[in-house]
Amino acid sequence: TDEAAKRELLQAGYPPAAIVQIPYGAALPPPRSAEGQHRARQALVTANHDLESADFAPVVLCVERMQPDRGLETLLRAWRLVGRRFPSAKLWIVGDGDYRQALYEQVVDLELHRQVYLPGSFDDLSELFQAADVFVTPSPTQRGRPAALSAMAAGLPVVAVATPSSRAM
Repeated sequence: TDEAAKRELLQAGYPPAAIVQIPYGAALPPPRSAEGQHRARQALVTANHDLESADFAPVVLCVERMQPDRGLETLLRAWRLVGRRFPSAKLWIVGDGDYRQALYEQVVDLELHRQVYLPGSFDDLSELFQAADVFVTPSPTQRGRPAALSAMAAGLPVVAVATPSSRAM
């Protein structure tokens, strides 16, 4: 905690005036609620019909640059298992990149086109975080970390590849 860090610095001999907290991380959004989630989903479907989902349907959000090394193929293969168990669940992969068409073809080949959506990029992710139930970051590197930190700040549970950097989040 911030207080524990301050105590440790004081014990190490730093003068109190030299200890300044520097804000780090994502801004905290309003607390999550069922009503807020409903409003966010309605607003998103107005902007993009692909993002339509029933209030009871679980929505998993992934924000990632669409490139071959980002773990998205593995996520799609894993989603087949999720989709069988939870047919109403949706996976929104938000982002863009040169690999977008190949990912879309994989979605079609795996017969996931009714559950997995690639709505493109968004300037502001706050409504997506409010609308989703879970955030997933399939990248085996730190590349997805800023979005994962923002998702955690928004109160979303995060599923990530088990790496030293993801364990440190």
